[in-house]
Amino acid sequence: MDASFKTCMFGGFDRQDVVAFIEKTAEEHRVETETLRAENEQLRRERDAAVAENEALRCLTEEDARLQEDNNRLQRRVEELQGKLAEVQAENDTLRGPAGEYQSLKEHIADIEISAHRRTEEFRARAMERLGQCIAQQRLWCSQRRSTYLTMNAALSQQLRAAQEEVDNADFTAFDDMIGELQRLEDELKRPDPQI
Repeated sequence: MDASFKTCMFGGFDRQDVVAFIEKTAEEHRVETETLRAENEQLRRERDAAVAENEALRCLTEEDARLQEDNNRLQRRVEELQGKLAEVQAENDTLRGPAGEYQSLKEHIADIEISAHRRTEEFRARAMERLGQCIAQQRLWCSQRRSTYLTMNAALSQQLRAAQEEVDNADFTAFDDMIGELQRLEDELKRPDPQI
């Protein structure tokens, strides 16, 4: 920062010029400090918004994990039902052996078997259809969430890059100049015959 002081009649600089220079320098420092504080507050708000968005993403991820767990549980239930179906079919097969000895009951037992098999197949068909619907819904949901996450991640990355550029481009040279000028004044005051 350039400063040209008028000299006094008895040597040294005009006191009023030095005082005006110090006051001007202090005012410039105050304005720059307030500007930097405002920029810092803006960056803090943007960071808080990014943290909130990140938390929302985390909640969506947890929800996705819960739905995946429900889907796995339903798959295990289908497998259990298929196991029970195999047991029922095995039991039916066991009952078929003695049915040959009871010729008179053969038709009745056949009707029972057919009915049980039909109900089992209908149940299995409904379960498979429902499972197919669940898979399709989960696939659609995952695709939508993935697209949303990608969009949100891109927006967050862009905001973070902009904030980083603001921080990286901060100019502190005015402080260095002021410190150098204050050091020069302090050195001048320490001289045996200060020129102020």
